[in-house]
Amino acid sequence: MVIGDFNCAYDTSSRFYDSSMHFIADNYLICSDAQRVSDIFTYCRDDGLHTSWIDHVLCSKILDDRVKEINIHYEYQTSDHKPLALKLTGLDLISHANIATQMTHYNAKYDWANADIDQYRNTVHSELNKVDIPRCMFDCSHNCDSTQHFSAIDEYYTQLITCIGKCTAACVPVLKNRNNAHNVPGWSDLVKDKHDIARASFLEWVVAGKPRCGYVHKMMCHTRAEFKLALRHCKAAEEQLRADARASQLADKHN
Repeated sequence: MVIGDFNCAYDTSSRFYDSSMHFIADNYLICSDAQRVSDIFTYCRDDGLHTSWIDHVLCSKILDDRVKEINIHYEYQTSDHKPLALKLTGLDLISHANIATQMTHYNAKYDWANADIDQYRNTVHSELNKVDIPRCMFDCSHNCDSTQHFSAIDEYYTQLITCIGKCTAACVPVLKNRNNAHNVPGWSDLVKDKHDIARASFLEWVVAGKPRCGYVHKMMCHTRAEFKLALRHCKAAEEQLRADARASQLADKHN
């Protein structure tokens, strides 16, 4: 499965249509979103005068058969692209949930800048040599639908990820700073209200049929511009805002 921005509409007039079709055909994929939704957009320019459907969900035939629905989340305003979400049915995820529980310590942030890369490379090479490749992967065709082969591939993938995770934990130091890179300093105080207003205005604009002028269009553009301006201000003043937040926390502790 491949999901993301392909910068290509599923239309023969699109600039990269031929390249995309070749990629889909060469990898035995299906454009799942094009088969299930219509009259949508996944990209919107700030002025609302240009929208396009350039983000897609590509699946193998087996996974495509299990796609129940695909939705576009227009309420997200932090990017010009709107996220795609899909629901799958008929997948056994129980074993993977157990694996995720066992591997929670691999979610640590590692300090690769201070890692001994030669030691890491040698350790990974040594440990991967101990992982057996399922024989069926050499003989099987692209259109295989054997559940035994699927299970063998899942197990092989799990062994690879577990092996690499253990090598990383053993050879690479962990970063002490656990701040989330996606947290925006000052969001609650300076951005959140503008984000909420921009989201409501954008959804109202979509429901109204994406007008190119008039009050609804003007409010969508205005509130979106105010939100992005506040977001840029927070990112530009990130260090100062973090310092102010730490000072405020210290003041609260003393009080």
